[in-house]
Amino acid sequence: MPTKYWSTLLPFWVLLVGAGTVGCSPLAHNGIHQLNISYPGVKVTKIGEIPQNQNTIDTVYLRGKVTNQAPLLDANAYELKDATSTIWVVSQGTLPNIGDQVLIHGKAQFQSIPIAGQDLGEFFVQELEQLQRQVYQPKSPLLPRPTDEQ
Repeated sequence: MPTKYWSTLLPFWVLLVGAGTVGCSPLAHNGIHQLNISYPGVKVTKIGEIPQNQNTIDTVYLRGKVTNQAPLLDANAYELKDATSTIWVVSQGTLPNIGDQVLIHGKAQFQSIPIAGQDLGEFFVQELEQLQRQVYQPKSPLLPRPTDEQ
């Protein structure tokens, strides 16, 4: 394979192999809430139902919450979570914030990473288009009301 191909994707795959430790950081927001974003005429695939066939590249629509992010050299990557699973998404566009909810159109792909006789490959989605984005707004704590005595 061309050297440029590997030099572009290598940081992403190193990230995927080590993503477990980053996923446990306090930056990761857990929990999936009912997503209020939709797009007419789009059939959304659940992440856990993406075909895991190494020989196919399927176009999918995914909806979920951004739980992690990783800026790369030539692209960006973020982890998308729905009620069924999580998957890394590689994007040439703007990196959504952790906690944002997005609806995307992308290609599910498999990248083989042979290391020491084992294939440590990974499935990911190449984002083709970000259709909608709902910006995460943390709830502010309720402050006590002032009383007449104050």
